[in-house]
Formats: sequence, C-alpha cells, structure tokens
Amino acid sequence: MHIEGSVVREGKTVQVAVEKALRSLGIKIEQADIEVLTEGRSGLLGFGAKEARVRVSIKEEIISELKLQDILVDLDIRESKQKTSADGEVADAHRG
Repeated sequence: MHIEGSVVREGKTVQVAVEKALRSLGIKIEQADIEVLTEGRSGLLGFGAKEARVRVSIKEEIISELKLQDILVDLDIRESKQKTSADGEVADAHRG
C-alpha cells in the first residue's frame, strides 16, 4: 500500500474542506496536521465567492505506524505463502 502523506482540498468552509481531506486520507482529525491555505468567503449574492482551501497531512508518527503495519502484514503474507508451499510439498511427498 502506498501511504499518501498529504492532500489539498477545497470546500465551502474550512470544516468541509478538512472533512474531505480526512476522508481522502482515511484518517481521523487527531492523526492530522492541518494548514489553512485560504479561509474562503461567501461573496455578495454569490459573486466573488471563494472556497476555503486546506492542506491536511498525516502526522509523521502515524505514517511510521502505518508503514510498520504494512511491513508486518507483508511479512505475515510471505510467511503464510511459504507455509502453504511447504505443506504442499509435504503432501506431494506422501502421495508418491
């Protein structure tokens, strides 16, 4: 799995933009560093409106944890495949 470190998202409000970014990264707010790039504004009668823009990054310690989890899952898959392969070889030896 590739771990994407940060995303930039826009929304009508900062909160909406942050929620979009969190969903995109698949993390909770406690796991994120948030930088408000623009606050956004409603404009007059809809004219001149500008969406809020944020950059949300996964905290460095969370990235480290996710990478470690990926490594452990990968090792478990490899071990499982090796065990299955070894079991198959044993079963073949009993047949012949």
